[in-house]
Amino acid sequence: MVLKAIEKHGRIDVPLPSGPPFFRFSDSHESERALLDAGFVEPCIEEISQTLRIRAPETPFDVLMRGGVRIAAILKAQSPEALASIQKAVSDDAASHGQW
Repeated sequence: MVLKAIEKHGRIDVPLPSGPPFFRFSDSHESERALLDAGFVEPCIEEISQTLRIRAPETPFDVLMRGGVRIAAILKAQSPEALASIQKAVSDDAASHGQW
């Protein structure tokens, strides 16, 4: 939801130090390869469901702005106007999934 809001209201292509792809370990083959490279003998990769339960529609934006690294850097590189639009879009999207 945050990445979609950035793409719609801001810029995703801001200058950042190089780093691994955001979703590198979403690929089970890449996860297994990385574990094997790290010395694990027979890694078992299992996909699990994850649900973030939030108390307010502002939470997803705040979590990534304060708790992330790369997405926080992307958010901080936005213009004030774009950042406000991103924050509103994320809150609106989150609000549509909950009861407040």
